[in-house]
Amino acid sequence: MSSNRPLFGTDWTRWSSTFTNMLRNWARLICVWNLLLDEKGKPDITVPPRPDRPGGLVSINSQTQQLSYSGNYYAFPHYSKLIQKGAHIFASWGDLPGIEHVAATNTDGSNVLVVTNSNSG
Repeated sequence: MSSNRPLFGTDWTRWSSTFTNMLRNWARLICVWNLLLDEKGKPDITVPPRPDRPGGLVSINSQTQQLSYSGNYYAFPHYSKLIQKGAHIFASWGDLPGIEHVAATNTDGSNVLVVTNSNSG
């Protein structure tokens, strides 16, 4: 794994929960700023640099040129493949610990539900 951040490639449920909360709170899009960074999070053009962001959507090991993919990378398709551009998020309810969801109506009239289960085991 290129990044030295624990769980860099497996924290997709954390990112999925973040995306769900963003969409349920009126976000119109989700954008990733750093697509490809090295194992030290460089180049980081944020001012001041952010040590909590040591990897991009994809990270590259500067020595081996090996790519590794973040949890963020794995979470994106769960949303982008189902929720179409112009979709409307609608209210939905559920109260199960560790389960989050977002519901949408796409412009073609289809309804989708993206569910994240962050429970371990």
